[in-house]
Amino acid sequence: MLCQTAFGKNSPPNDFKELVVQVAKLAYNLPLGLSILGSSLRKRGEKEWMKIMPQLQNDLDEKIEKPLRIRFDRLSEKDRELFLYVACFFNGCRVRYIEDFLCNNVGLKPLIDKSLVRITPQGYIEMHNFVEKLGIKIDRAESKGNPGKSRFLKNAEEILEVFTHKTGTETVVGIFFKASELSNEFISIDGDSFKGMANLQFLKIHNYSLWSSTETCIVHLPYGLDYWPRKLKWLEWNSFPLKYLPRSFNTDHLVELSMENSKLTRLWDGTQPLGSLKKMDLSRSKYLKEVPNLSKAINLEELDLHGCISLVKLPRSIQVTIKLRKLNMRGCIELKSFPTHLKLKSLHDLDLTFCHNLTNFPVIKMENSIHMPYEVEIRVDDCLWNRNLYDTMWNRDLHGLDYLGCLKRCLPCEFRPEYLVRLVVIGNKKLEKLWEGVQSLGSLIEIDLSECTKLREVPDLFKAINLRSLKLNKCESLVTLPSTIGNLKFLERLEMRGCILLEVLPTDVTLLSLEILDLSGCLRLRNFSSDSMEYRKALFRKHARHSRISLLH
Repeated sequence: MLCQTAFGKNSPPNDFKELVVQVAKLAYNLPLGLSILGSSLRKRGEKEWMKIMPQLQNDLDEKIEKPLRIRFDRLSEKDRELFLYVACFFNGCRVRYIEDFLCNNVGLKPLIDKSLVRITPQGYIEMHNFVEKLGIKIDRAESKGNPGKSRFLKNAEEILEVFTHKTGTETVVGIFFKASELSNEFISIDGDSFKGMANLQFLKIHNYSLWSSTETCIVHLPYGLDYWPRKLKWLEWNSFPLKYLPRSFNTDHLVELSMENSKLTRLWDGTQPLGSLKKMDLSRSKYLKEVPNLSKAINLEELDLHGCISLVKLPRSIQVTIKLRKLNMRGCIELKSFPTHLKLKSLHDLDLTFCHNLTNFPVIKMENSIHMPYEVEIRVDDCLWNRNLYDTMWNRDLHGLDYLGCLKRCLPCEFRPEYLVRLVVIGNKKLEKLWEGVQSLGSLIEIDLSECTKLREVPDLFKAINLRSLKLNKCESLVTLPSTIGNLKFLERLEMRGCILLEVLPTDVTLLSLEILDLSGCLRLRNFSSDSMEYRKALFRKHARHSRISLLH
């Protein structure tokens, strides 16, 4: 657009290429700014461009802001309000996010048509930095210099002033407080600092520096919290300093509750109305001992409890969360039991890795679906494998099984992974074999059994005709591979690095697709037939340079 306006063509003359880039940056790459600058620089020479560029920024801000303000003023009252919500709080969020928090019929088209926002291919709302600043400026102007009367507060110093002097009013709708932007190492908030803000709906407090090596709590509540706004929809408070939420905390309108790395031991007593709640993130709250009753959380879609190292169990009430798509309990090292016979028909991502004390795998009745719109992944580590997993898997196509750690020495004989795409079992210290006999493995493309130090044999791979990658690195008890490896005509990667007991490999097999072969550290491997197995010799020598191998020609 800049080139069309300034030069009448799509690309600049050679002498102007670097200048065009600089001018485009001055215009924030906004179409309106590019058009204004192009008109100002039309028919001017290179020296004139360089001479007037220092003056352009201030002139441009005024020239861009005026027509943008006109576009804003021409919006309906509803669309003007939506514009300010995006500019002051939701810029960069998913469209679905703003629909959840505001209303399902949010119409962004008027803002898009006026080039005030755009929707990325990934579904995010994107408002240019200059347009965002205009929105913040408009909101500040409406408050007439009184931060407590602004609809949205984002300036850290102004927010601290409002908290300290308790000047917040019912006009305030959203607060985004980045405490790390202040030089204060200790910020104290009184228990009634939110009392005047009856209409506060969005509260985000980043309570530590994202760039700090330690997540030191900055905002403290030495006297607790006596008052919470009753209309909160979004509460995000990292490193929340209290052991539990106050009794005045109201959940009627709550859509998201995110309190990562908090000091919470529990949230609240009894059953709360959680019908609007869609996301709960209590991850890395290392003192958390119990999850609240979720019997009213019928719309919950995501529950993140990873790193809650004091959590022992989940409430039975989780069974009502039929819309739950993601449950992350990675690293809940004290978790001992899991509710059984759950009917979570929407669940497609369950992470129980590093739950070392888990003694049973949950039976989860998931919705049957032959044509899956997404991949189902169940990740488990060091849990007792029993028939529950079998029951779980075959209620729905299982596409990913990662970090499976069995306390038994092998998988159950009825294991039938027809739909398994990836089998990743890394670092298991107990597994000696996977299964007996030939299994239907036509969907399998990857196997990684690396660092399974007790593994003595690889299962029959006769039907794994689509396998692309086989990794057996540091399987220190493995002596050989099955002869059926010769059926893997699509195998591209074979890694057996550090298999110190490996002595021989199958002969008379042809792996035409093999691109990477790593046998480094296989000190007992003494011969390998280059005639019977197709590979690139240079690649072979590169990866096998630490093996004592004599090539048979």
